[in-house]
Amino acid sequence: MKDTAYPPHKSSVGLNANLFTLLFYAAMIAVAWLSFSKYFAWVVPIVIFVIERNSKFVKFYAVQGFFVCLLRSVVAGLFSLLDGALTRSDVELAAMKTAEKDRILGARFFANDIDTIVGIAFMVVLAYLALMAYGYIQRELPGVGTIARKLSKIEEE
Repeated sequence: MKDTAYPPHKSSVGLNANLFTLLFYAAMIAVAWLSFSKYFAWVVPIVIFVIERNSKFVKFYAVQGFFVCLLRSVVAGLFSLLDGALTRSDVELAAMKTAEKDRILGARFFANDIDTIVGIAFMVVLAYLALMAYGYIQRELPGVGTIARKLSKIEEE
């Protein structure tokens, strides 16, 4: 991970860039925890990227946040597909033997538990990045940071 310190500056919306970044990361976290909208938390950083005109720091965090939220959406979608594949109607469950029924219900609960743990891990990553941004530190995540730097037009130093 690469860290770059930025001097305090304003974003194009008039807020300090660190506060603006902290606020939109908080918005991403809030949207990601709502039931169905967790699949669309990546929209928040796209909006920020489009409206921000001045701060490459804010644009960098918007791009990086987009990829983190997009990855979370894909993982959540996969767990939803798994849950859907394991879902049985009440009639089907009534016809099953207890052991088979227990295996299916256990697998569904396990998939939901893993999805929740993965969701918490993603939220911890977003909160960590928000705190780094609040200190005007540009923290590049492996893989994603390089892409974010290029898309936000930050020159290699």
